[in-house]
Amino acid sequence: MKTMILNYSLLLGFVILFSCKGKLKSNSKILSLAANSNNMPILTLLNKRIELGKVKKDSSVTGKYYFVNTGTKRLVIESVNPDCTCTGFYLTKNEIESGDTSCLLLKMSTKNKEGDIHINATINANTPTRFYKVSLSAEVIN
Repeated sequence: MKTMILNYSLLLGFVILFSCKGKLKSNSKILSLAANSNNMPILTLLNKRIELGKVKKDSSVTGKYYFVNTGTKRLVIESVNPDCTCTGFYLTKNEIESGDTSCLLLKMSTKNKEGDIHINATINANTPTRFYKVSLSAEVIN
């Protein structure tokens, strides 16, 4: 009986030791990532919201969003997803070197729309913050 209890105690000790060791490794990875955050691309949006005011019905309007790679590695825009099918987009560059800039153009149709409208687009990039939101709003008049 004593041998069985001793074996279980040793087994429990090893389980605790190795599970803690695994947690220490993952914590050190997190600390290492935080310490090396300067060695990553960083997307810095110069504008996130555009309010166009009053626009005519059945027209097309454009919002321009400028951003800079303030990190040290190449920034890659992986996707842009507007939340409305009435909106298209164009990127001047989808790969931006450190210190360089790019522009996202959102082009929205006001066809069959009236009153206050508000659309969002999500930018997905290879940065520590994976997703960025920009918005475009207007008041559609006749």
